[in-house]
Amino acid sequence: MNYIRTVLLPFALTLFLLISPFNGEAGELEGDYKLLDGLLKVKEKKDFKKPEVLEFFNFGCSHCYDFLKKGLEEKLIKKFEGKIEYKDIPIFWGSQTHYPGLLYDWVKGNRGHNFEMKKAIFTSYFEDRANIFDKRIASMLTDDFNIGNKLYSAGDKPENIKVIKEDLKLAEKLNVHETPTIIINRSIVVLPSMSGKTIEDFEANLEKVISSLLEKYYTK
Repeated sequence: MNYIRTVLLPFALTLFLLISPFNGEAGELEGDYKLLDGLLKVKEKKDFKKPEVLEFFNFGCSHCYDFLKKGLEEKLIKKFEGKIEYKDIPIFWGSQTHYPGLLYDWVKGNRGHNFEMKKAIFTSYFEDRANIFDKRIASMLTDDFNIGNKLYSAGDKPENIKVIKEDLKLAEKLNVHETPTIIINRSIVVLPSMSGKTIEDFEANLEKVISSLLEKYYTK
């Protein structure tokens, strides 16, 4: 019995804490989230003047499309306008190419997002069934955004894909393995699978986590 109390029970508790999907400090923030591996608490105001919200998404991801199409991303950004720094980052997997992500980054520029361009690419893929990962097809999307054939002629030049490579390295560093993945202040991870069955549940949970972070660490 002493062996169970002194050895097995502490071991079992440690194992549970390591594999628990929501490993933020108990009661630290409201909502469902987990901390990045190796972090014991959220990074807050001393690290980020405003909460940094990174949305990693994929143009072939139906959940990412729903998040945009249903107006949930826009709703989230408007709710916290002026209070957070929101940036969406396109990434790609396997045999997918970088072309739609590069196209999006060019149109988005230094802004955190561009709903018009994002919708155009998603719609082409999911509604028009166009293979946006094909260079020729992706380049056709440029006509409405005044960048001509830049993608087709310069889409593989190292200087143009530098940002894409940097985004992929960041996703790898932050252990992004599915989309959409939201990472707040490089420490708080929020996934659709944590919060319920629908993308609306995901957005509602995000609001809860961000509101709690703002209230606890960013309210004077």
